Amino acid sequence: MIIVGACQKDFEIAKPNAGTEAMPPGIIELSFEAETLTIPTLQNADKASSLEKIQAMPFAERSKIQMSAYEDGTTVWSMEKLKPKHDLSVQHQTPPSDQPEVKFTRIDRAGMGSFYDSKDVFLFKHQVQIPSFTEIVANIKENPHAIFSILGVKTAENVKLLLAKAKAKGNIVQDLGNGMVSMRSGNGKAAGNVRQSGEANNYTTVDIYNINLGISIGSTLYDNQQNIVCQTFYSYTQNADQRLVPQAIYMQSWDKDPVTGEKRKTETNTYFENVTATININ
Repeated sequence: MIIVGACQKDFEIAKPNAGTEAMPPGIIELSFEAETLTIPTLQNADKASSLEKIQAMPFAERSKIQMSAYEDGTTVWSMEKLKPKHDLSVQHQTPPSDQPEVKFTRIDRAGMGSFYDSKDVFLFKHQVQIPSFTEIVANIKENPHAIFSILGVKTAENVKLLLAKAKAKGNIVQDLGNGMVSMRSGNGKAAGNVRQSGEANNYTTVDIYNINLGISIGSTLYDNQQNIVCQTFYSYTQNADQRLVPQAIYMQSWDKDPVTGEKRKTETNTYFENVTATININ
């Protein structure tokens, strides 16, 4: 899943309404709101340093995200930071910052991100890695319902194809009954949201799919000692067109503090609202 923000023009200077300017229409347009709650847990909070306690404070972030994809697979993104519905801030413990807060983020078709404050004043820019949407655009042309694959909802056909390719590569695919299938793949690298300790670990991933609905139910990541590193579960809801769209992602991850060696647990839950999609294909 991709959660970023953007625009087609490459802004060199601040301009009025830079964060809210309408994006050029694409053949695929997607809009949604996402709120992420991050709740770290310290095993030995009484022995933790002040810095560790600050790093372990829960926090919430909410954004409105819009994306347009084009025939050549390029995309533009726009992300506006919103006030979270879950108030997890601990004001008296949060260290003050003299850095301007980014309110709007925009990424053009070349992958250049431009960042603005709450008054639409340009702050800085840097390159952002955005994958090509060429394959997604091709799939959606054949099957418009595949548009929600951008947010993790695949079609039954795509899930079957994914499993067939995985099996051909030597991964273990097992029928669990009632349309449920597990896929076990090994020697993979840790996911980007899992902190790495620097050890040369090989990781094993077990994914559970519902073939009939074309969705991922959950995923578990193991290290080379079969310890659980990360567990993720997905929930879905129906939109106005009676199509499944993501409702929430629940994730728990475990790692070790690089200084103290203490095991840490982090719970990260992401909730989706107002998911809409438009396909402009003749």
